[in-house]
Amino acid sequence: MATANVTPKAGVPRPKKASQLKGALGINMLIFGYGGSGKTTLACTAQDTEHGRDVLLLDVDRGVESVSDRDDVDVLQPSQWKTSTPDEPSLYSILQWIKQQTPGPEGSARYKTVVFDSLTSIYDLILKDILRASPTPDMPSQPEYGKANMALQQLIADMRALGDLGVNTIFIAHAKEETDQGSNMVLIRLALTPGVTSNVMRTVDHVGYLQVDTGSGNRKLILKNSPRIIAKFRQPRSGPQLPLELLNPNMATIIEHVRKAKGQN
Repeated sequence: MATANVTPKAGVPRPKKASQLKGALGINMLIFGYGGSGKTTLACTAQDTEHGRDVLLLDVDRGVESVSDRDDVDVLQPSQWKTSTPDEPSLYSILQWIKQQTPGPEGSARYKTVVFDSLTSIYDLILKDILRASPTPDMPSQPEYGKANMALQQLIADMRALGDLGVNTIFIAHAKEETDQGSNMVLIRLALTPGVTSNVMRTVDHVGYLQVDTGSGNRKLILKNSPRIIAKFRQPRSGPQLPLELLNPNMATIIEHVRKAKGQN
């Protein structure tokens, strides 16, 4: 007996197999560390793989000197959140342009990797813009901090969504030390407010702490969470596993591993 073709009704759930939900093509990652550890240099090595090039560096920190030896990385240095001039577009307008320049999955993006350097400075730009309309610009209120937190979280979420179109988003943040009152252990945390840090850790897929050995000059990217360092890396449950401590890392290795874990060539 032939089975009749049934057209699914609108609003009826259509479950998928878990194996079909392997995530976006592009990676979404945050790298944090102290000044001089090589965060920007590492992020821009995405240029060294076909799945990472071309790279656009949004240099809000004005620290492009660290990659000035690369003539294959494009740089924009916005100094305003929403106020644009003919000579300098705002960061907000640049983000809209990035989304417009990115075609659907059947095409190829102008930039396959966008580096945000740094979240710390971007948050400062957003808060500064919000305070322009405040009656007490020198004394930010809790609601104004809340607005800045929400704007930064929306930025991260919007850029993360570009992963479905094959775009890698790499956020850079500074590190700070905090002393745990209970154990006196020195903790290494993001140099952001607790609210922003919580949102970042919840939204970003991978978080790594980059440190440098001043004696040898070797750099280590730590992707394993510990009582002292916050980090995370989403490994596949089976198949090749990426070491959670990478010596002298490069983004090409990380990007290729994540793509394979997601079932991409």
